[in-house]
Amino acid sequence: MASNYENIDLKKAFVSTEPKVEKITPSSGKYAGKETDVAEFNVGKPSWTKNPATGEFVKGDTTYYQVKMYGEEGARTASHLKVGMSVNVEGSKSTENWKDKSTGEERTKNVITAKDVSLNLSQSRVKGIEFDPSKEKDQAQTTDKAKAPKESPAKAAKAPTAQKKSSQER
Repeated sequence: MASNYENIDLKKAFVSTEPKVEKITPSSGKYAGKETDVAEFNVGKPSWTKNPATGEFVKGDTTYYQVKMYGEEGARTASHLKVGMSVNVEGSKSTENWKDKSTGEERTKNVITAKDVSLNLSQSRVKGIEFDPSKEKDQAQTTDKAKAPKESPAKAAKAPTAQKKSSQER
């Protein structure tokens, strides 16, 4: 059971499990009735507190989240992630509660439905990045054309046209 959706922007979390991608057909939401990918992986976010006596930061408990990212973006993101990578996760956070069938204990899990997952490039273990600007450029041009305001034919007909002056008229 999921409850309490809230926006979350998790910075500098670490990937704690290898991402898995499955095909699903949701019954509701953006992908309802369409087969789509869902990527799932876990991230951990340690807490830090400052020791007032020494001024040093001390690592505290780590909070873990299951991350789900849908569609082609999820599959593409999962293909680049490795355990230990530092990432930022933006999306909607919810809490799932259930009763463990074998022990009868109440269990809780933090879940983030991710809109975006980005790699922290400042980490020392990043050795290289590949980027194909032609794919993004094509997508951006399509998006820009779709967003461009369309002028009505009547307004276009009334618009003044520029005419070149001949050298004699100048």
